[in-house]
Amino acid sequence: MNLLIQQGIDGWNQMCSWQFTLTNCLNAANVSFDACITQNSYKDWFGSADDDSVEFRTNYYITNYQCGPAYRTVINNWQCLLNDSMRDQDAIMNCYNVLNGDIQSGTEFCLAFDNSTRCLESIITRDCGRDTRGYICMVEEIALMVNTNVCTGRLRDCVEDAMPECNTRSYNETKQCFKAFYDHFGISTPYVFGNSSTPGSYMYARSQLFNSTGEAALNQTCGWQSELNECLRRHDINLDFCANPGSWMDWFLATFPDSSNFRTDFYIHNYNCGPAREQVRVNFQCLYNSTIKDSQQIQDCYRFLNNTNNANLCPEYDRTIRCLEEVYVRECGPGVRGYICNIEELGMSVNTAQCAGNMPDCSLFAVPIYAECRPEMYNNAKMCFDTFYKSFGLTAPYIFGNNTTPNSYSKAEMDMLMSQGRSGWDQICQRQFTLTNCLNSYYINYDNCINPYSMREWFGSPYDDSFNFRTSYYIQEYQCGPANRVVQDNYNCLMNYTMKQQQEYIDCYAQLNDTRDASQFCHAFNNGTRCLERILTRDCGWDVRGYTCTIENMALQLNTDACTGRLRDCSEDSTAICLPEHYRAAKECFAAFYRNFNMNQAPFVFGNGSVPGSYMWERRQIYQNYGQAALNMTCGWQQTLNQCLRRINMSMDVCIRPDTWMDWFLSTWDDSYNFRTNYYVENYNCGPAIQTVRANWNCIRNSTFLDRDNVTSCYRFINNTDNDGEFCRGYDRTIECLERIYDKSCGIGVRGYICNVEELALTVNTAACGGQLPDCTRFSVPVYADCPADMYNAAKVCFNNYYTNFNIQQPYQFGNLSATGTFVNSLVNLFNTGVDGFNKQCGWQNALTSCLNNANVNFDNCIVPISWFEWFGTPFDDAWRFRETYYRFNYECGPAKSLAQDNFLCLHNLTNLDQANITNCYSNINDTTSSAFCSSYDQAITCMENVYTQTCGSQVGGFICNTQQIILSVDTNVCVGRLQDCTALGSNSATTNPTIMSTTSDTSPITYLLSMIFTLIVSLRVF
Repeated sequence: MNLLIQQGIDGWNQMCSWQFTLTNCLNAANVSFDACITQNSYKDWFGSADDDSVEFRTNYYITNYQCGPAYRTVINNWQCLLNDSMRDQDAIMNCYNVLNGDIQSGTEFCLAFDNSTRCLESIITRDCGRDTRGYICMVEEIALMVNTNVCTGRLRDCVEDAMPECNTRSYNETKQCFKAFYDHFGISTPYVFGNSSTPGSYMYARSQLFNSTGEAALNQTCGWQSELNECLRRHDINLDFCANPGSWMDWFLATFPDSSNFRTDFYIHNYNCGPAREQVRVNFQCLYNSTIKDSQQIQDCYRFLNNTNNANLCPEYDRTIRCLEEVYVRECGPGVRGYICNIEELGMSVNTAQCAGNMPDCSLFAVPIYAECRPEMYNNAKMCFDTFYKSFGLTAPYIFGNNTTPNSYSKAEMDMLMSQGRSGWDQICQRQFTLTNCLNSYYINYDNCINPYSMREWFGSPYDDSFNFRTSYYIQEYQCGPANRVVQDNYNCLMNYTMKQQQEYIDCYAQLNDTRDASQFCHAFNNGTRCLERILTRDCGWDVRGYTCTIENMALQLNTDACTGRLRDCSEDSTAICLPEHYRAAKECFAAFYRNFNMNQAPFVFGNGSVPGSYMWERRQIYQNYGQAALNMTCGWQQTLNQCLRRINMSMDVCIRPDTWMDWFLSTWDDSYNFRTNYYVENYNCGPAIQTVRANWNCIRNSTFLDRDNVTSCYRFINNTDNDGEFCRGYDRTIECLERIYDKSCGIGVRGYICNVEELALTVNTAACGGQLPDCTRFSVPVYADCPADMYNAAKVCFNNYYTNFNIQQPYQFGNLSATGTFVNSLVNLFNTGVDGFNKQCGWQNALTSCLNNANVNFDNCIVPISWFEWFGTPFDDAWRFRETYYRFNYECGPAKSLAQDNFLCLHNLTNLDQANITNCYSNINDTTSSAFCSSYDQAITCMENVYTQTCGSQVGGFICNTQQIILSVDTNVCVGRLQDCTALGSNSATTNPTIMSTTSDTSPITYLLSMIFTLIVSLRVF
């Protein structure tokens, strides 16, 4: 500072010259900046204090920026920047006090840092002009980012010189666009956001306009909003840069909270005047009345957010949204629930992504947002539907009603069916086709023009009826089209059900009510659909099962996407996707399998170990007669079955359904369900779990048959449980109960196996309890989808070609350093030739991946542990390790290749010579529970990082972290989100000291980080 004060700009140029000399010196020596210039370097070199060492390093990078990209900004604003750095120390310190205060009050660190930066920008730009805004932003962010990447991707994007994405002209044009908008409200500088009781404020002016003109004000203000958007579009404004939360402070002298509110208001009114325009218009009066009448209750809803620390912000914001929904629903009905939910979430999301993924799913109750429908389309669609309903003798306002509601559509249609039978159905379908042809002739945009509000606007239909009319159109398209054969073949039965079983229909959906949670709702809906299927198939036969499922799913999906991906895949008549020849061939595959169990004649009974002639009884006889040899025998039959099915190349999900055995082998519905479940469980027993089953054969069999009473009693927790949440909790307790029983005989090692078997038995039939059951720890082997034979064989050829490079013979064994003829032994010999050996292996690895990609191999389905077992006779434990190694090498030969090459000798030698320490790292892994396992695995990763970084340098920390996490993640997702962030150490190189990011003190990472860099931040200067 003395140099700058004494010599002015010449002093600055002199300092920059020294900076360039330093950087050139470092570059000439090929110094690795990230690895060699660390936060501790100055301490080691010159004995600097810890904090000073951090500051020296930070200052180097900031000065590089100031003397380089920002040099012009510094020179142009020299005197002003120098004056501010000396004169405004108190104001600058206050900005950092705001940062400290925000963090202490629970504000998320990155958001608090952003606020502090904006505070600094407002001080400097007030004196030096807007040209310095981007400069200040960059200096502050550099100071943070060179020490930690904790806020990577979460700070504003500020570039070298006042954000070129928003140049001075664009910034001023943005201001003029917004000023023209606010001029309509007659407010003056300084702008105050205020509320309806604050004279002179924006919200006061807005409320006065709505008070005086009512709904017309909506059209007027939306017109102004449209003019504002057009102005911004005309000037090609980048709103993220030119209209940030602090812009209104600069433009209109607003306070920072008001500036943020003005910006949020802009986005909310874009939503109100755009996607939600129709929703607002239809519910205008009730929304307006509720806002005024219930203002105190609305304010009370926000009490959940008051004095909330950062950790509780998202749950409390969730409660606020629910509270507001209830206030408005009382006045306007359930139709506005989704709108209120969207408004509140939008208010948060435009300012922070802090609660992304932690807020309620608005789509569950939200009315779909429809794009604009051109007037001529809208009117022509109205004409087509009007003609259709008049053909039933109806007059507007059209009522949907039910079979007994006078003058309703439902009754008119039912009267036609009752009086004319099948010919009446044909007439209805003919009118449906005429309606669709009419719509198509005018090129109607179905999604936009035929929405839930259309019938209400066109014909004055009640709100609920408007939804029902739209749903009915699409369902009838299905019934008269793809499903017409099913309807015709089962006409009398379906009619009888429609007339006589209304109460049963209602009872099936009684559990739905207004279930709030999407996962519970979707599960309850699936159960309701199954309930209907059972009733209809009982009366009409199996042919209507898929038809019923499709009807119900359509009715839901037309009005909400809340259950997308969570409903069963049902086709029009239960076998549409399963070709008849596939269906017959699959039956023969299973029939051949069951003949091994002396089951030659239907009906097939699943039974148990004490029901003679049943499948389970026959299976038990084999176990008793052959002992453990029965495992190889039955697994051989299972493998033959799978090979038979693979040759058919069919869709397992569609051809092999819970009721398939009813059709094939005349089994009861419950037995059919059990046969299907048993198929998948035995695939698991004979595949991923075969080593566990073999090692624990006698104890598992003994517990199953000798402790039957206790095993059976475990299922009492789920008997007669109707409620979804209670069912999943009961299933969880059942699993824990069974684990304890088998633990007594076999030890804790079978816990994961029992957990997997029970969860598999549930998940192959329903996703009802997804995410609500216990993690089965490392033994949680994924259940893989079917892999077509051509893909499976192509993958085998690719991998076989790869292993041939290593001169090893089938059956391929993974092995170790000293086991000759194994993969690891050959690999080590190759790597002993140095980095050339590594490069050669990477060439083979890349050729393998290209081979798989060229064959369009589905990695998730085809490259699974059991594949090596089937392809090459590889022992199952080795198969897991071969698969892990493939994905690990993809990383080492891809993103991490340069780092691996640069550090190859050290990494390779250490792996060979320090086996004791490496093995010790994994000696304390605790796999009793998922949380204990993940915590101990994370500690093992840190241990490995320390082993390698102590010898090879900190730059390999992220590399080691990534390889260890890859090895785990390809086998199980049980630790997702529970392990350390490898990017904290650098994906390919370490950018921070590993000990900082993996501290085990009681201090939280953010607090610990602050204690390290806060002195640096508060003393940061303009230079």
